[in-house]
Parts: sequence; structure tokens; C-alpha cells
Amino acid sequence: MARKTPKPVRTLADVDRLVRRMTLDEKVGQCMTLAYYGTTISREVIERIETLHCGGLRVTPHVNSAGRPDIVRRLAPYCTPAQYAETLNELQRIAAERRLGLPLHMVTDQEGDLSVDYLHGGVALFPSQMGLTATGSPALTRRSARAVAKQLRAVGIHMVHSPVLDVNINPRNPEIGCRSFSDSPERCARYGEAFMMGLADGGAIATGKHFPGRGDSAV
Repeated sequence: MARKTPKPVRTLADVDRLVRRMTLDEKVGQCMTLAYYGTTISREVIERIETLHCGGLRVTPHVNSAGRPDIVRRLAPYCTPAQYAETLNELQRIAAERRLGLPLHMVTDQEGDLSVDYLHGGVALFPSQMGLTATGSPALTRRSARAVAKQLRAVGIHMVHSPVLDVNINPRNPEIGCRSFSDSPERCARYGEAFMMGLADGGAIATGKHFPGRGDSAV
């Protein structure tokens, strides 16, 4: 029997209708974005979609974790952007076969410089956030973020775990460094806003991070 095509969700009433039809497990799953490492579809990621009902996947194609990112981190087999787009499309097809036919949101980390999770096949990489501030141009920062978004949307990624909004006021901070726009809250706000607007221009959803005070930590 052919599967029914789900009705489009256009209004809050449509959202309410869907939520009323969800089981508790489906409601919990839709609140979760779970990790997907590598470039091949494993039974593990299928179970996250079919059994855990996850709302989305945080994709890291250049790393293979064998399900244990805390223990095993090695380079994944290379694939072209077209091949990776087909992989993500296949995961969306798997999600579409779920009871309610809800699609996945695909998320990645793409800050610039050394903190990028998608770097295959001619993707244009941009400077760190501090490097963007060094241009002295919020307009150029916005254009850069728009390019990032358009590149990611081309392979099926909808959301970016950027920009970093930490104010880098502690020189002993071991991790934030050039990932921050500045040690000035005002400058971080100005360039962070430009970056978020650029992602929106390119059709991607921004995620400001991290926790308040992270730029002042020494651990």
C-alpha cells in the first residue's frame, strides 16, 4: 500500500494537530538533535531516526566515530558534495517513512578557520570570526556568512552552530581564542548580528553560542 503524503505544515494550528498525534516517545525525540558522523549510513543512525524519533542530526562528515566519539575519532572516507547530498537525502527519505512523515533538520558546525565540520570538494573556507572582525567590515562578514549558508544548503544542511558570541576577555582561555569576534562586547554584538543576518540571507538558521561567561573561563 502506498504511503500517504503528509499534509503540509503552514500554521500553528497545523503544528498543534501534529503534536496531538504524537506519542510521548515521538515528542521527546523531536526535541533532540543527535550526532551523525562519517559519510556512510550505518544501522546506528537509522535507529536514531526510526527508533529514537530524532528531530534532526548534527552532521560531521570528515570524522568517523564508530558510535563512540569520546573514544574513536578518525578521518571518514572522502565523498564529494554531490555524494554527501545524496547521503543526506537518503536519510530524509528514511525519516519520511516514519509514522508522521516528519523531515529531519540537518545541522553542522561551520565557524571558519580551523573550526569547520564540512570541508569537502571545493568548499570555500573563510577566516575565523576574529579574522572577520579584522576586516573592519560587518558588511563583508555578512557576505561571508551568506556564502557559508549557501554552500551548506547545497548539500542539504539547514542550520549552523554559529556564530560564537563569547567575549574573549581571558587570554588564558584555552579554547575560544580566535573563535570569538573580539574582546569587546559591543564589537561581538555588531559582528555577531552581521554573521547571523548573513546566514539568514543564505537560507540557513543561526545558533548563537556558547554559555554566558565561556569567553572568561580558564578551563
